[in-house]
Amino acid sequence: MLDIDFFKKINDGYGHDAGDIALQHFATLMRSGFRAGDVTGRIGGEEFVVMFAGVDTGACLRALDKFREKVAASPVTLADGTVLEMTVSIGYSNLRPGDVSVQDVLKRADGALYEAKNAGRNQVCTA
Repeated sequence: MLDIDFFKKINDGYGHDAGDIALQHFATLMRSGFRAGDVTGRIGGEEFVVMFAGVDTGACLRALDKFREKVAASPVTLADGTVLEMTVSIGYSNLRPGDVSVQDVLKRADGALYEAKNAGRNQVCTA
C-alpha cells in the first residue's frame, strides 16, 4: 500500500484542483514505475496499491524503494509555476499460507504503511 505524504496539505494549501493534478501525476509515475504485469490502482483518496506476482520479497522491496525515490525526485509543477514536491510512505506485506483473501494481505500492508508514516514518512516498512 502506498500513501502520498501530507496530501491534505496540498488540497488545503493549493486547492482541490492541485490535489487532482498531484494524484494524476502520481498515477502516471505508478504506471511507469512498475512492470507491465504488476497490478496497480488507486484504493481511494491518496491511497494506492501495487500487487506483484512471481517475485520474491527482496525484489518487491527493491522495486518499492526505487519507486519511493522516483516520487521524491519527480515534483509536480502547477500551471502557475508552483512546484509541489511529494514523497510517499509504503507498507509491504506478502501472501501467507493462512491468508483467506487478499484483504488479509492488504490489512497487514496497511499496518506497515502506518508504521512508515509514524517513523517519519517517505520510507518502506514491512509487515
